[in-house]
Amino acid sequence: MKKIYRKYLKIVEKIKAIFSKKRLKLYYIWMHKYKVNIGVEPKWSLREKIKYNRLGFTNEDYFIFNLKENDYKNYISFWERLRLEGINGRLSVFLGEKLMFERIFGNFIGVPHINCWVKNATFIDMDAGKPVDIISILKSKKKLISKPTRSVGGGTGIHKIEYINGKTIIDDKECSSEQFLKETASWEEYIFVDYINQAKYSDKIFSETVNTIRIITAIRKTGDFEVVLAVHRFGTEQSKPVDNASSGGIFASINIETGVLSSAVRETEPDRTYFEHPDTEAQIEGIIIPNWEHIKQKVLSVHRRFPYYSFLAWDIVQDENGDTCVLEINRGSDLMWQMITPLRHEPLGEFMRENGLLDKW
Repeated sequence: MKKIYRKYLKIVEKIKAIFSKKRLKLYYIWMHKYKVNIGVEPKWSLREKIKYNRLGFTNEDYFIFNLKENDYKNYISFWERLRLEGINGRLSVFLGEKLMFERIFGNFIGVPHINCWVKNATFIDMDAGKPVDIISILKSKKKLISKPTRSVGGGTGIHKIEYINGKTIIDDKECSSEQFLKETASWEEYIFVDYINQAKYSDKIFSETVNTIRIITAIRKTGDFEVVLAVHRFGTEQSKPVDNASSGGIFASINIETGVLSSAVRETEPDRTYFEHPDTEAQIEGIIIPNWEHIKQKVLSVHRRFPYYSFLAWDIVQDENGDTCVLEINRGSDLMWQMITPLRHEPLGEFMRENGLLDKW
């Protein structure tokens, strides 16, 4: 199934390239399928569909951003968001290659160590370049994260693997060592990385997932490197083992200057606001991220070492020791964060306007 899914993703990428031509924009957006599982298909008239599709918004945007009541002119459309993926040109490919990511960015900032790479049912030590016993690694580390070597989005393909009291557990499901090897060896191309134990503030809110911070840094027209957006994601019982919003996680805005969290929202319930976590009831709104200024300055200092990337979307975790650990850097961002604050006239929107990525309405 995973091979079929990866082939499907390649086909989707080709289709995106074909439909990037302006004359086919409307058809592509018209056929865009609703991704968020809300239990019911949003209702809108044919007139509204034509209007908002022509402007670059999908039916998903219409529902999540409540465009029936909110002014679309304050939002960045789906079509405009797609343009972000190509802003770094040919070098974007390195941001999606997890095998390359550790070897490149790991020289400048903390990243999870890759214990091994599974290819053609063989587990390969990334440092020695030879086969390795994954069971021995798991017994030693106790907890690992496995994920595809290529970013597929939405937390797809990510698994939490644990070794507890002599038992192997994949995503809370117990299996024998033989079953584990058979299951993981069937995966097309994966890496096994260290599990990051997150800071206390984040673990208190929800401990069943690693809760990540999305920070977007960009080079402004002035030449300054700037944090233009910051959001904190938290997993839920619905989304675990990942915290991704598309899987049912929640997210809160981060005040870029102070590191204070706003209340949280969830894609599947755009009309509801969470001041506390829906499962743990731990406070979210008003929580201050420890060492926030240090986190900002650290990612900005690393971005300055790669000035040929004008836009970087970082997924960051502050670990139990207060250190900054980067799980990955993305070449684009879906910007569902606009559920909290419309972004067209915020710093990210201004950056996109500077680079000709926004339509003129």
